[in-house]
Amino acid sequence: MSRALWPVTLSVRIYRRLLWVYPAGFRHDYGAPMVQLFQDCCRAVYTRHGDRGLGLLWLQTARDLAATGLRERRSAWRERNRSMTPSARLGQLWSWPVTLILGLIVAYVNLHTDETGIVALPMILAAAALGFARPRGAILWGLLLGVGIPLGQAWVALAGWHLPYPNSWADVRAVALVPLVPIIAAGLGAGTRWLTTRVTAADLG
Repeated sequence: MSRALWPVTLSVRIYRRLLWVYPAGFRHDYGAPMVQLFQDCCRAVYTRHGDRGLGLLWLQTARDLAATGLRERRSAWRERNRSMTPSARLGQLWSWPVTLILGLIVAYVNLHTDETGIVALPMILAAAALGFARPRGAILWGLLLGVGIPLGQAWVALAGWHLPYPNSWADVRAVALVPLVPIIAAGLGAGTRWLTTRVTAADLG
């Protein structure tokens, strides 16, 4: 593709990344032809109508991605649930309320103590345990556990309340990366689960 068509090249690269909205099985079966079709459409539209035509194509594409991606995700989720046992369904559901409750507890404790260890250690252990138990959503569990800390401190700073430790906006910005800690811990828990499964399978084999 010529250098003059670099907006098409960039659009195709972005589109290829956006296909994550579809389930993995759908991407495997239809991803390559969808990218090829989008590339052909981009090239034709850009050649005839330039940037404006490419922008209009993106508006249509974004709407289609959102609609069909949601539909395919819902369909895949229903299909997966049909094949799950009741106990497996229960195991999939418990992680959401448990994680949200633990995240609220962590945020509450953080607003009432200046002892970092009292907040950090339980949060890390909980994130690792959740990552081990539910490795598929490890990043999400870690995020839900840790995001309450910066959000809680920002809310308190806006309300003008006093905490047992300094809580200026500079301090709020400083804790913005705190959710990375439980995310890493949850990832380690998921990695431990994966390694344990591999070792167990090798021993049984």
